[in-house]
Amino acid sequence: MSRITLDLLRRRCEHNEGLIHNLEELSLHQDNLEEIENIDRWCKDLKILYLQGNSIPKIENLSRLKDLEYLNLALNGIERIENLQGCESLRKLDLTANFIGDLTSVESLRENPYLEELAEFDGYRSYVIAALPHLRILDGQEVTRTEQLEALHFYLDTKAKIIRQQVAYKAKRDLEKEKNAAKLVAAPCHSDGDGGSGKGTHHEWEKLSWSPEYRREMHRHRVGEAAQKDPSKSHTSLLHPNRAAKRDVVLAGPTGEVLNVNEARLEYTLKEDDEEENNEIVLDVSVYRHLDSSLVDVDVNPTFVKVTVKGKVLQLKLGKEVAPDKSTIQRSRTSGHLLIHMPLADSHVKATPMKKPAALEGRQLRSSLPCSAAPPRRVEKLEVDPALKSKVNLDFVTSQGLSCRQSGGDGRLPGRDVVIVDRANSPGFMDDSEVPPLI
Repeated sequence: MSRITLDLLRRRCEHNEGLIHNLEELSLHQDNLEEIENIDRWCKDLKILYLQGNSIPKIENLSRLKDLEYLNLALNGIERIENLQGCESLRKLDLTANFIGDLTSVESLRENPYLEELAEFDGYRSYVIAALPHLRILDGQEVTRTEQLEALHFYLDTKAKIIRQQVAYKAKRDLEKEKNAAKLVAAPCHSDGDGGSGKGTHHEWEKLSWSPEYRREMHRHRVGEAAQKDPSKSHTSLLHPNRAAKRDVVLAGPTGEVLNVNEARLEYTLKEDDEEENNEIVLDVSVYRHLDSSLVDVDVNPTFVKVTVKGKVLQLKLGKEVAPDKSTIQRSRTSGHLLIHMPLADSHVKATPMKKPAALEGRQLRSSLPCSAAPPRRVEKLEVDPALKSKVNLDFVTSQGLSCRQSGGDGRLPGRDVVIVDRANSPGFMDDSEVPPLI
């Protein structure tokens, strides 16, 4: 029998691009399941869950699905309603064609205030309506206000009657279990000489009364019979016999040559950048925007590149040999595209020149201009007292102001007509000894 595994969930949520953490609808009907497991751990955002047509004997491991609105458990082996108190948003529950004998367990659904529709409780409509006052649809029929008032009026009498019938059913069910267990101990099948198959074959499980055991053994027999005829067949091919078998993907020719394969049917562009700065082959693959990167695998080889998306292969033969160790892979956060840069094997990747500062670029631009087009040079001159006819010698300017070196007592410089006069410090001037002199 099948189990609910991570691989099974990914196959069932292809409509959501293989993502299960934000899945809102999941269909696991007719998967030969015997246990509800792992769903509340991996798919916490589920709103719709289909589990009909399995061999599930117990409702369990669903209490953490706070957003679950519709649960279909029809055609299973459930005998008691339980473990749904945590499904706060549950609105519709389908239990058609089950074996519910503990009818008072329906009162556990009082913890589901939004439950409006319930199926499969024929003959006990009055009791269910009284036990679940918030119910709006029962067995596909709308619950009227008159029915509610009448059911509440006779609720105690109806419940006592239900309990008596329930005790009788439990005794009958225990005896049925013992008989079915004894029948299953016998030989699984007897053949009348036709090789163990066909109309002459008689299986002991077929003698079982209509019960959860009968349904479970029937499912097991179908799966085992299919595996015996063809071991390569899975339970999926058994449940869907008209579905075509998956074609094997051929990645290499008879002589070992690499073939171009696009099993994933993804759009792509493959181009060679012959520019001296790049000299590489670039592959752009249109990967689904919201696809988890863990479902994408890239394998770069010297003569071909292979991209695997959700188990499906895109393989392309390259025109030139590339260097796999120098290849880089990037994925766009906006479009989801996959970009693969593959440098050629006989090329050298050149470093990108650093951009010069704006100030240096301006200097380089001015120096490259012809002389005729160069802007006129601005000459800054030192302001000198027009009364002085000679220039000031800047070599003798010190941090002490306009003082002179080796000057005479009258303040004149030797051999010069310029008179250096000391100037008073500006207001607020501070002489900091830690500041070095200007010369």
